[in-house]
Amino acid sequence: MTYESDSGLRSVDRVCDILEALAASRGGDSLTAISKRCHLAKGSTHRYLTALEARGYVERSPDGTLYRLGRGLKLLQVSHLESLTERSVHHLEKLRDQYGYTANLGLLENDSVVYLAIVESAASMRIASRPGDREPLHCTALGKALLATMPEDQADQLIAHIDLTARTDRTITKRSVLKSDVQQSRLRGYAIDDCENEVGGRCVAVALPGDSGAAISMSAPAAHFSMDEVPTVAEALMATAKLITE
Repeated sequence: MTYESDSGLRSVDRVCDILEALAASRGGDSLTAISKRCHLAKGSTHRYLTALEARGYVERSPDGTLYRLGRGLKLLQVSHLESLTERSVHHLEKLRDQYGYTANLGLLENDSVVYLAIVESAASMRIASRPGDREPLHCTALGKALLATMPEDQADQLIAHIDLTARTDRTITKRSVLKSDVQQSRLRGYAIDDCENEVGGRCVAVALPGDSGAAISMSAPAAHFSMDEVPTVAEALMATAKLITE
């Protein structure tokens, strides 16, 4: 093997290391954190990140302090996401039919959650977004479930940067309270949106096993979906999440 080809392979390995580090961080990481995780000098890390950013595979947070996977890389995941959505819809329909609530599939993308599928209940008022729409992490069950799957330091880093705009008078707008809520979600295995994103809307969500960055949820008007029923629905979501990823 020539020096040139050997050097090229090392560069490919380093780019892969950086992309894998960003994928693991989900919410993004600083230049310093990436260089440490990949065992690279800051200067080299910055050059690779700049090249990846130019191709759209990496992008920066609004304040420029964090790097995260970009839309260019997301396009390469389209086939995988289509497969995930197809696998999920059948199971979500079963949940919808069993409980009469709207079932959802969402994906973490940067500092928000994107709806991939919504299986709407004909019996209840629609309170969910449309597929492709984005919702905040801090006031949705899907968003908080995804935050709860991250390593605590990475979740805290993302919470420190996201906008905590109030959607209702019950929206969590203090970072310390959100951290506590996410920790509770982490311990019990599911997250709750109790009229925090929409007035009168209740939702419970569970992250899919593995590193897909996706979660499923069930939502309904709070008048129909009582807090007493939440643990039962959460157990059904957990079982369904396992089926989707088998």
